Amino acid sequence: MINKPPYLIRAAVQQCLNSCWQDEMPLCALAKYLEKLRLRGWQYEDIHAVEHTVVRVLAKLRQDRPEGNSSCDFSQPADARTTSEGDCAPTWARSEHPGP
Repeated sequence: MINKPPYLIRAAVQQCLNSCWQDEMPLCALAKYLEKLRLRGWQYEDIHAVEHTVVRVLAKLRQDRPEGNSSCDFSQPADARTTSEGDCAPTWARSEHPGP
């Protein structure tokens, strides 16, 4: 059973996604962020809720990237993830819309 209020789960998801987006190895960033939550005393169910949402979003971003466009690939540095149509980053990861 999730113990944290929904707004705290959402904030943790946004912060974790931001960390993943800025890191060259997003799954490592995810693991580090989840460990921070554990060290802050978060319960397993709450951490799992954050992890599940972040993994779904990362998978969706990877799935939605334009065919043959490696500029949306998480293996590239964050500053290289742009296309001729604009930034591949979701709104929360763009510099004009900083995360929480």
